[in-house]
Amino acid sequence: MTPPPSGDPVDEDDDVSRDLMAEARRLLPPHVDVVTLPEGMVVGAVALGGSAAAPVGADDAAGSKAHVVEVARDLLARLAAVGSYKRPPRAGWSGCDDLGGQVAYRVSGRLDAAPGAAGGFLDAVRRTVRDAGFELTEVSADADPVTWQGEHRDVRLQLSGYAAQPVVLLSLTGPCLDVGETDERLLGEPPERLDVG
Repeated sequence: MTPPPSGDPVDEDDDVSRDLMAEARRLLPPHVDVVTLPEGMVVGAVALGGSAAAPVGADDAAGSKAHVVEVARDLLARLAAVGSYKRPPRAGWSGCDDLGGQVAYRVSGRLDAAPGAAGGFLDAVRRTVRDAGFELTEVSADADPVTWQGEHRDVRLQLSGYAAQPVVLLSLTGPCLDVGETDERLLGEPPERLDVG
């Protein structure tokens, strides 16, 4: 999504403005929002008092982890048809708030093109990802690497593809969970290798 040209006033009822606001809200933690000021569109992060999610229990964290792993395994298996993993993808908890107490389960990996298939590799990866249910949006300003993001079943995907080499780096991240003091235990768990099957 491209922001409006700088200096142009932005109408809140404009589809582009609404889409930008919605995307910003989707990417921010639950206790942060964006605001529009009367002098055109000025977007800022604002801590909302009392709106942070209630802490989740161990069962909720385990359920989120299982869900992310399920979505990731499905996508990673599909992508294995267009390339191979240099190493098994890794999965683990990562912090998603500078203040602590919030974590998200994340799977990351590197997909290399099959020998002799470098020509249409990025297109094949994007097509496979779309077939798996992720609608991709290009988010990078540079031509190399090109980065796309998408979301499917509450799991965010980020892909970075390179023009100079047939490689795609990917990460799948579940929702940010407020786990309170349990974050230290979850963040202390060693990363796991994810069997693509």
